[in-house]
Amino acid sequence: MDEAYTVQDSDSEHMEEVNADLDLEIYTDSEHMEEVNADLDPEIWASFPPELLDKVLAKLPLSSLLSCRSVSKEWKNLVETRVVYEGHPGKPLLFYHHPCGPLVPRGPLLLPCLIFPSYTSDTWEQEALPFEEKKELVAADGGLVCFSSEYSPDNFVIYNPLSKMWRELQLPSPVLPRLPRGSVFKDPFSSLLVGLSVNRDNGVYRLLVAGIHEDGPRNALMYDSSGTGSWKRCANVPPMETTFMNGEWISERGVCLSGNLYWHVYESSRDQIVKGIVKYSVENDVWAFVREKIPCELPSDFHITAHDASILPLEWSRLAPENLDISNSLDEFASLGAEIKQFTEADNGLLAGMLFDAGGDTHTPTLSLGEGECLFTLYESSEDGEVTHKVAEYSSRTKELTWLPPVGFIPNPYSLCAFSPSLRPLV
Repeated sequence: MDEAYTVQDSDSEHMEEVNADLDLEIYTDSEHMEEVNADLDPEIWASFPPELLDKVLAKLPLSSLLSCRSVSKEWKNLVETRVVYEGHPGKPLLFYHHPCGPLVPRGPLLLPCLIFPSYTSDTWEQEALPFEEKKELVAADGGLVCFSSEYSPDNFVIYNPLSKMWRELQLPSPVLPRLPRGSVFKDPFSSLLVGLSVNRDNGVYRLLVAGIHEDGPRNALMYDSSGTGSWKRCANVPPMETTFMNGEWISERGVCLSGNLYWHVYESSRDQIVKGIVKYSVENDVWAFVREKIPCELPSDFHITAHDASILPLEWSRLAPENLDISNSLDEFASLGAEIKQFTEADNGLLAGMLFDAGGDTHTPTLSLGEGECLFTLYESSEDGEVTHKVAEYSSRTKELTWLPPVGFIPNPYSLCAFSPSLRPLV
């Protein structure tokens, strides 16, 4: 026992000596770390080549990128403006919103999802939405998309496909006319003006909802995400007199350009149509409305899109690029501002012919959607009674046209949307 005790005592004395040495080493390492930290001057990181930092960020998962934003203001701005999505930093993308049900007749049931073209696999990939309720895409801008439902058109969901964050917004007061219990509008959003405007610098977004139905209130409400977030009442929609007896203006999904919201609206009878454009300045709370003086014959595939700092009115159904100036209509529409341009003016007048000829003898352009420098055009073919689609992407920066991965068939072309992914807007 004495020997054992003596050994333990000797070991204890030895351990004290070792601990003393370890303490000295730890103290020495601390001093060394202080010297290292002193050498990590912030100015070094400020001069770090951004292309190398991009490569580092590209290897990080989204959760890490979200954490990196809190390092500093510089890192926050870098992550939000240079974030890589599908291998394309800051590049506008096209997606198809599938609400719920089969994608093709007699096909398998799909839950609500977004379908993106994958440039790496040359296919279209599905991305599930976090909410399973059937909803309709009603607005998009600045990396955010907005959904609502025909059964609850006073309720909206703002969603960021990149961060997967979403928020429900409930209108404080209705802007649609009262309906008998149990009935719904066939398409309530054709009787509403819904627009989303995102500030690309600070991520603040504003959702505008206004009524244009003849039997409903014509007031406008806006949700502002800045501060605590709240709804406010805006200027009323201006009078929109109809041309046809018992006529009614119908709205299509709006577009945003430089803080202004634009909608294509139309009024139609059995064989005629009158087209118009509604403009709303988000900052100035001012409305403007112009329409054709003379009705045109049906059919009409007139639509508008924002592309390369311009609003382009389009009507591919005219079947010839030289007729895409919409005759005398643009003379009226141009009164909304210099941003309204004829499609034949885009890129020195060569773009219309290029896109029209790209379809060849089999496919005809039917719909174009713009976002920044990119213009996506949907082509349709009806050979042997079977409808097929394909999509071309044009860049005003490179002046080049490329084809997206094969898409086959798109059930509802108006569920296509072009947007620029961004982490900046927080929902």
